[in-house]
Amino acid sequence: LRSVSRNDRIYTITPGQYHFTLTNVPVDNVPIQKGHETRLKAGYLDIVSEGDWHLYDEKKEKAYTSGNKPKKLPLPIGSYQLKLALSFYPFVIKDGGVIPAD
Repeated sequence: LRSVSRNDRIYTITPGQYHFTLTNVPVDNVPIQKGHETRLKAGYLDIVSEGDWHLYDEKKEKAYTSGNKPKKLPLPIGSYQLKLALSFYPFVIKDGGVIPAD
């Protein structure tokens, strides 16, 4: 990223430490250095089933997002819990990976 576009405006990113969110999941202390390329390590959760679903952190303490339709969610690497109906399913997002969720 050299710039960020929002509402038809472009903002130049200056070097520093940044906080990003990806699908409402925080990614803290991302260093942006002049002349360097920074890539967030991320993968996808592919929710293919109909019905209510909820995405939580690994300990089920923080809810990030939810829905009721199939969706492909980009997520930072890490451990999560997906609630489908009344059950929780733990999963790990690896860099460049795709996790299918029925």
